[in-house]
Amino acid sequence: MTTVALHAVAGEQLTRADLEQLVEMWQHRLGFDRWGIRIDWAVPAADAAAEIKPWHVYDYATIRFNQTAEKGFQTWSRTIANRNVVHELLHLALRDVDYAVETGELVMSTPVWKLFEANVDNACEAAIDRLATVIVDLAGAV
Repeated sequence: MTTVALHAVAGEQLTRADLEQLVEMWQHRLGFDRWGIRIDWAVPAADAAAEIKPWHVYDYATIRFNQTAEKGFQTWSRTIANRNVVHELLHLALRDVDYAVETGELVMSTPVWKLFEANVDNACEAAIDRLATVIVDLAGAV
């Protein structure tokens, strides 16, 4: 089993420019070239390391990164930064699946919907996280 450094080494903190470069590179590597993806630095990710919000109709998305002193991108190792960027971009591949799942709210009772949605969200997050780890490990972090 490979050990991955989670935190940045002193003097090697990631910058916004580093993350912008990683998003652009992985966008190309993952085949999302036709997507318009922008980073919103004005609004940080709420509770997560990062989050991406695809538009409902067009192939546009906004990505936000955690910027807190404790968990912000400046504390990430380069490998973790790569995994987090790939993780968020992989959500774009599931955009239409997410919308299809959301239609369940129209026909399910509230308790059933809440349980179903939580389980689907958890399963998708776990699958995306595993894929992001494998992709970065195989393609190499930069």
